[in-house]
Amino acid sequence: MELAAKNTVKGDLGVSFMVSAVLFGLIYFFLGETRNYYETVGVFLFLFTFTLFVRRTKNFFPLKELLAFVAILQWLVGPIVMYRLDNPHPIYKMYVEESVYMDFALPGTILFLIGLLMPLGQKMISEVNHGLRMEMLSGNLNESVAKKLIGLGFLASFISAPGGFGFIAFLFSQTLYIGALILYTNSGFKNKLWLGVVALGMFNSILASASFHTPVIWLTMFFIFRTWKEQWSYSKIYFLFFLGGIVVFFIQFVKTDFRSELDSRAQNRDELIWNKTLDNLEDTDAIFSEAGMLKQLPRMNQGGVVSRVMAHTPVAEPFANGETIVDTFIAVFLPRFLAPNKKKAGGRENYQRYTGFEIRPGTSINISPLVEMWANFGSNGIWGMLFFGLAVNLIWFFYYKFARDACFLLLWLPLFFLQTVKAETDILTPLNHMFKSAIIIYIFFKWVFPNFKYKIKPVLG
Repeated sequence: MELAAKNTVKGDLGVSFMVSAVLFGLIYFFLGETRNYYETVGVFLFLFTFTLFVRRTKNFFPLKELLAFVAILQWLVGPIVMYRLDNPHPIYKMYVEESVYMDFALPGTILFLIGLLMPLGQKMISEVNHGLRMEMLSGNLNESVAKKLIGLGFLASFISAPGGFGFIAFLFSQTLYIGALILYTNSGFKNKLWLGVVALGMFNSILASASFHTPVIWLTMFFIFRTWKEQWSYSKIYFLFFLGGIVVFFIQFVKTDFRSELDSRAQNRDELIWNKTLDNLEDTDAIFSEAGMLKQLPRMNQGGVVSRVMAHTPVAEPFANGETIVDTFIAVFLPRFLAPNKKKAGGRENYQRYTGFEIRPGTSINISPLVEMWANFGSNGIWGMLFFGLAVNLIWFFYYKFARDACFLLLWLPLFFLQTVKAETDILTPLNHMFKSAIIIYIFFKWVFPNFKYKIKPVLG
């Protein structure tokens, strides 16, 4: 088992490297030479992380590889495209020269990938994945538990509460999708009633938050889960991901129009989102026009925020020298009655402080770990990215270590890492989410379903 796990890791890396090299060669055979070294490395890493992500969908939830791919997209590819434009976005443009930005972002991102993707405990991880797969194939996952989780998540999706209570309600609402994963595994949603409950709960969460991120992540997880269960061919996986990318691009377009009119029109949210969807379906030419593509580019360019911080800090704001990192641990592990002035997740305070830009109340914007490392340590922040990637990797390792005695825990992985699978949040947001979701998961295993544990040792023999 240990040798097989090592060979799988090496095989994935080797094949991903070769496929990426071929794709890279084809792209620049038709498009011409790369403009500079930064573009060459950035595009190759984009192809490599995507290929690695696709290959590892057959091994289970490749959330680390998905995070790596998103990081490359937002920290390197988005800025590369933006630097190429003659008339970049007036707000989300790049605020420093390309060499200044890339000399920090490129090594910082590479070191982050090294820490994140470093193989840890591959034998154990393979055993736990195998244990869950055996339980799936034997039909042992409990459907009554799945229906209870769906019901709880559905009810929680309608709860609106302020502050921390709202966040707890959000975490409970995510059990809707975990129950759906279990139900899908056992019966494939033969009972359409439960499929309807899941779809209604998802739609309600979109209307309540005006956000598509969480449903898109969960739909991606369902697709990956089915890929792992059915062991589809790579050609089929690539094709379906291509179609999925088009759907996500369309959703981004609808979301932009939906949010822009949400506050200015006295209209029901469900009616507004329906009308916006129909409008965009009727005018697909506008979506794929140059203006439409430029409209969506800022969504994939976190480099605009990074460069804005680099231009402002330390020129107008001194480096924090670790202050935000300390504040993060205080905010995550100390309750508010012990630290009444602790920071809130969301990044507004850090964004305004380190960019010098004021943002309107209600505006959702955040900084990324890459930004935070620059704001604290300047160019030396690249080493902070190595430790941040390693920290996420270690959390992944220890999660699997706990799952050795209850492989059912693996179905809760997407909930635990939900806020980690994006490259546009500060360090506080994912750590806060993981800490509180761990408490929710513990509550379920300790008191709600204390006997719902599947040991992997009897399966492995």
